[in-house]
Amino acid sequence: MPQRENKQSVSPGRRTPLLLSLAVFLVALAATYGTWQMSQQQLTRYRQAEFDFQVRQTQRRIEERMATYAQVQRGVQAFLLGSMDVKRDDFRLYVASLRLEDMFPGIQGIALAPLLTPAQVAPHVAAMRASGVPYEVHPAGARPLYSAISHIEPFTGLNPRALGFDMLTEPNRRAAMERARDSGRVSASAKVRLIQENGRDPQAGLVMYLPVYRRGMPTATLEERRAHHIGWVGAPFRMNDLMAGLGGERFSDVILSIYDGATARDEALLYDSHAGAAARHRPMFQETRLIVIAGRPWTLDVRSAPVFEARLQSDRPRLIATVGVVGSVMVALLVWILATGRGRALALARNMTQQLGESEFRWKYALEGAGDGVWDGNSVTGEVVYSARWREMLGYAMADIRNAPEEWERLLHPDDRERVFATFQAYLNSASAPYQAEYRMLCKDGGWKWILARGAAVTRDAAGLPVRTIGTHTDITRAKENEHQLRETNERLAAEQRRLHAAQRLEAERTLALEQTRNALQHAQKLEAVGKLTGGIAHDFNNVLHVIGGNIQLLQLIAKGNERIEERLKRMQSVTDRGAKLSSQLLAFARRQPLQPRVLDPGAILLDMDDLLQRAVGDAVRVRVEAGDGVWNSLVDPGQLENVIVNLAINGRDAMPEGGVLTIALANATLDTAAAHALVDVAAGDYVRLTVTDTGGGMPPDVMAMAFEPFFTTKPVGQGTGLGLSMAYGFVKQSGGHIHLESAPGEGTTVVIYLPRSMANADQPAAAAEESAEGGSETILVVEDDAEVRQIAINTLTELGYTVLDAEDGERALAIVRGGIAIDLLFTDVVMPGPVSSTELAALASAMLPRMAVLFTSGYTRNALTSKGRLQEGVQLLSKPYRREQLAQRVREALARRGDHHKS
Repeated sequence: MPQRENKQSVSPGRRTPLLLSLAVFLVALAATYGTWQMSQQQLTRYRQAEFDFQVRQTQRRIEERMATYAQVQRGVQAFLLGSMDVKRDDFRLYVASLRLEDMFPGIQGIALAPLLTPAQVAPHVAAMRASGVPYEVHPAGARPLYSAISHIEPFTGLNPRALGFDMLTEPNRRAAMERARDSGRVSASAKVRLIQENGRDPQAGLVMYLPVYRRGMPTATLEERRAHHIGWVGAPFRMNDLMAGLGGERFSDVILSIYDGATARDEALLYDSHAGAAARHRPMFQETRLIVIAGRPWTLDVRSAPVFEARLQSDRPRLIATVGVVGSVMVALLVWILATGRGRALALARNMTQQLGESEFRWKYALEGAGDGVWDGNSVTGEVVYSARWREMLGYAMADIRNAPEEWERLLHPDDRERVFATFQAYLNSASAPYQAEYRMLCKDGGWKWILARGAAVTRDAAGLPVRTIGTHTDITRAKENEHQLRETNERLAAEQRRLHAAQRLEAERTLALEQTRNALQHAQKLEAVGKLTGGIAHDFNNVLHVIGGNIQLLQLIAKGNERIEERLKRMQSVTDRGAKLSSQLLAFARRQPLQPRVLDPGAILLDMDDLLQRAVGDAVRVRVEAGDGVWNSLVDPGQLENVIVNLAINGRDAMPEGGVLTIALANATLDTAAAHALVDVAAGDYVRLTVTDTGGGMPPDVMAMAFEPFFTTKPVGQGTGLGLSMAYGFVKQSGGHIHLESAPGEGTTVVIYLPRSMANADQPAAAAEESAEGGSETILVVEDDAEVRQIAINTLTELGYTVLDAEDGERALAIVRGGIAIDLLFTDVVMPGPVSSTELAALASAMLPRMAVLFTSGYTRNALTSKGRLQEGVQLLSKPYRREQLAQRVREALARRGDHHKS
């Protein structure tokens, strides 16, 4: 019978562990490769970001250094004040104060090069040699223009070699100089060899130029800049010295090459930080950037240096690959062992279960030993076990507390029960969160203890929800008491901090108020100084104008019928009137103008000026007046108020060359203490608020800060004196009010004026008297210390028919009065030398001659007839310079008032 063939075969069950472990190994290798590749990409991105940062830092430092050096040249330009004629010692001291060697490395010096015509060269050389400097313009040769270096500081080292060098003879320098002249800005030359080089340690160089224009000349257009250009400020640089110390601590991370121009050419190389290193090293990163330095393009070639690449080298990808491969082998081996050792796994599970039971016992024992109570609950069966320590910490014996959930619920504080139940229920409904709650529990002695309850699921159901939970109870009563005390301490500390912050805020507000007050005081002191200066010259200036005007008027009487002479005299009188107006505006700004205020209705004044204002601003500007009913009265000089409104209207017109709307508004305003404090120089109270608003281009802050300064104007030369706002400022301040500007570029300008309210009724305006040259036969005593002014008054009064006596001071005039001569009018200057003042003369003469009238005249009273800037009651004053008609009219008025006074 045939025998059964006996063949051995490998069952599929034995191949399964091998295939499974192999699959796990391949998956782990794939994950390792992915992680390695991601790490490589992250490292590359980090290196690139670091290199890009170094490139940006290098570019920023170069641009900032060159901008700083350009600012040094602008300082020299400002020092010259539009003139190349500067003393050598002054220039040396100024450059020495800059500390070029310490503060601005790379600058070889600061040079001045005046622009010379061929005819100016010889005198220029002679003047330089006369100052003790060996000087010669070089290179020699005839040229249309010269620009030889006349000053260079510091005058040490190699710099004396550059003295006399004509920089216009070298094309690269000439191109930069012409670009600077035409643009008005700093201009850098192309790569040059500096005159200072002597062959030792030669370096590439460049020169930066800044033009100098004649002082006060316009430079808005190219033609104006070329016409008024007088020279250059030059600054030579050696590139290696310039770049020394430029980089930070990581500057060695990059290899920097700088080329003149928009391309990197060897002949245009200005600087190489690692000379020759670039050729030997193949950089990992490289970037080329084009920057513009003082109008000249530079090409920056930045490459990563070996030290940079070594510093950013990382073994992380290699480590990831090694660990991944080893881990893949170990995981695959573990899977194979687990798949082939089911019996071992079951034995291991039994062993781990036993160890878990023992661990649980040790854990409970350790917790009990640490003083915490332990509880063990089952959420399915409702069973719970409390340890002895759990009971003891509340003061209970084992028999006092049953192992039941109801006991725990009974001992909970009523205020905590709802919250704790919600927390425990949320734990039972969670598949991952642990249980933790803080609550109070009732002790056997009737007190309450704070308990911290924590628990964790030991077993869970198929849904992952807790079934059996073991937890602890920890007594945290002391911690809660400490927490309460800490909270109270923090609240007290917070209150103290709030008090401190309030005190600091008050101190800051006080400091700000003091600063504002100090600024206002400084401004007032400056204006007071200008006022004193103005008053000092006003008297003599007005006397001069009066002599000129008086002689012109006398000549007009003589030259009647001669039209040519009359026309010339008319023009001369117009110029004299302009000078008188200028003097009056200066006195108004300085608050030295004697005011003649009366109570008036500002609304009525403004409405009466409607036609005048429209004529003043022209047809292109629409005037809108807003003056409602009930505007309060104010005590001001009506003539000065009208002048202020007209001047502000003209300023508004000039701010709107294309036309616009000028709004003049009046309103009542009450300033409380806070509002008055915000305006700095005004008291709280009732005011009439006058605003003049235009729709022009507005003012920037720097212009607003200077707007009230005398002679400051933004108008072209010849189109404004700069005294309109200054006069308004002086009038408002002298009237006890306040003025300020509200403006922004593109939003127009508003002038805001506050005039004090007057509770009195408005005075009726006096009828305007027609000026006439009516004379008389009365006797007039003229008292004037200026002989020419006195003679003008004598001639004019004599021509008008009066009998005229004269004296040069108060003492001589008093002697004439005492002589017994009947005098009808005393016409005296206010400010006179001698022991008897004008006011004393008037008082003594009036006592001796009660019917005598007194008429004062002055170009500046020096407060002799004023009280708080206003004329004293009953005083009659004729301001210099005055016309013949004005003198005749005021004399008749004074004599008529004397008659009325005598009758009364």
